[in-house]
Amino acid sequence: MSRIGCAPARVAIADLWWADRLLIGEADGIGPHSTADALARDRRRQNALQIRYPGIRVVRFTWSDLDRPGYIRSVIADAGGC
Repeated sequence: MSRIGCAPARVAIADLWWADRLLIGEADGIGPHSTADALARDRRRQNALQIRYPGIRVVRFTWSDLDRPGYIRSVIADAGGC
């Protein structure tokens, strides 16, 4: 996990962070993100992050995607990295 932003204005803690690409990767599990409140909270945080830091991009993965490193590499490559 990586902290994005400067205290006290820090907006997010990212699951994955490629600083050289300004790319955040979020690995969303079914349990913690399955309720309407959790989904709304995630979207508000992502909106706040992208408003404060418009150059940062976010890609999202499921936990099961983490078992598919080739897929993750291809998403990162398509996002301008690797």
